[in-house]
Amino acid sequence: MALSNLDCFYLVRELSALFGQPLQKAFAAPPVFRFKFKSTNFVVHVPDAAFATEAPPVFDAHPGPWAMRLRKLVKGRLVRVAQVGFDRILRLDFPGSSVVFELFADGNVLVLDENGVIVLPLRRETYAARTLSAKTAYQAPPMDKMHPAEFDAAKLPVQGSLISALSKCVNLSPLYLEEAILRAGLNKVVPVTQLLSGETQALEASLSALLDQPLDARVYFKNGEPFFAAPFALWVYRDLPCEPVASFSAGLQRVFSAGKTVDVPAALAEKRKHAVGVQQREALARFGEQAAEARQKAEWILKNATLVEWLKSDASLSEKDVEAAVPNLRFTRKKNEFEFDF
Repeated sequence: MALSNLDCFYLVRELSALFGQPLQKAFAAPPVFRFKFKSTNFVVHVPDAAFATEAPPVFDAHPGPWAMRLRKLVKGRLVRVAQVGFDRILRLDFPGSSVVFELFADGNVLVLDENGVIVLPLRRETYAARTLSAKTAYQAPPMDKMHPAEFDAAKLPVQGSLISALSKCVNLSPLYLEEAILRAGLNKVVPVTQLLSGETQALEASLSALLDQPLDARVYFKNGEPFFAAPFALWVYRDLPCEPVASFSAGLQRVFSAGKTVDVPAALAEKRKHAVGVQQREALARFGEQAAEARQKAEWILKNATLVEWLKSDASLSEKDVEAAVPNLRFTRKKNEFEFDF
């Protein structure tokens, strides 16, 4: 399953327990991110899933450049967890910085400064209404659909079925729109033109009520496999087997992890290990070259100790005097000093 905006809404409510906890360490191996807090970990698989867990993915010991910058920019206690614009966007606020996770399309992660300006984008993107790049103020995607709590039946399209009309004007996934329709006692295929006044009022109340359910998370199964995690019991899946879970996060992790590993891919870790090895070998080669050059200079100085002492002792030497004494060495004069190029 992919997180919907209503799933994000309830996940943020659950994550409020993290407020005030210090961030102990951040990990990043895109598309997997982990924020380690005192009591738990917040893990995001962009753009598919996000959840709090005590069994986080294992990351390679050598963080990449993006992860290192993330650690330098994001520190301190968690000030707030929020949903941006009732969209599939989660935001973690820290003193002086924020991290925004966009969990739609290909997804993106953006680190903002205290003024909301992007300082570290995972990926630069340009859209018709906004640009996501460094030194640009962050803007959420524009939304032209109604918030479910602000539903106005007068704005429904005049043609089509109820579910089709709601999909065009209400900012909810089709699943939760169908849930609201069932709870209002209506049929999703009824033509909009046949809705009565009392029925539109019931639908309005039902849509708004979806935002005010007590957290009662559960996982639903198909063919014995977990396939959907919900923050509360769903009427649309009332005929399917389900199990209660300790938290919505636990349900999300269970469904997302079904049949797959949640660890950082071994290929990625191996790639990083290889890159670190290459860097280390290059550094050793540079050090070897520098050491060989230093030995050559030291050997020349020892071999020409008398000449070196003479050059050091006589401040009145002219460039012609030095050139005559050491014709095979290039040198430059800076005030009362000579610099030799070995």
